[in-house]
Formats: sequence, C-alpha cells, structure tokens
Amino acid sequence: MPLTDDWRATLGVDNGVLVTKVLPGTPSKDSGLHAGDVIVAADGQTVASVRTLSRIVSNAKSGSVKLQIIRAGKPQAIVLRWQQEPSPDL
Repeated sequence: MPLTDDWRATLGVDNGVLVTKVLPGTPSKDSGLHAGDVIVAADGQTVASVRTLSRIVSNAKSGSVKLQIIRAGKPQAIVLRWQQEPSPDL
C-alpha cells in the first residue's frame, strides 16, 4: 500500500510502501517480512510505489532481492527469496 503524507511524516521517510498483510507459506513470510514493515528500497533502488517494487522484483535474475525496510521505526535489511520458474525450452 502506498504511504500517505501522514505515514511518511510519522515514519520519517520520503518514500516506501507499507506491508499490510503477509500470508503464511509465501516467500515474503519465509524471508521475515512482517505486516507493518515499510519497504523503502529494493536492490539499492528507491521504492516509491507498489508498481516500482513489482518491477524491481520481476526484473531480478537471481531469485532474491535485498530489501531495505523500516520496522518499528528502525531501519533493517532483509533478503526476499523465491524459487524461480524454470525457463521454457524454445
């Protein structure tokens, strides 16, 4: 969810997206992401919107993305990992 001006002021950040829900058994949950975390960067790129985050994740070639988050007012880094789909043989 995009951050409102009030959330940005409260958290002291200029950008980011708020994690509102993390489902069990997902790469987000397995990587340690929590509801309430604010993702401010992914692989060193500023996350200004959900669309930006989706683009960064979908362009990742390694099956992982390093996320810079704010959790309980403190910056942290976590690595989001997922299994990549095998490339179809052409």
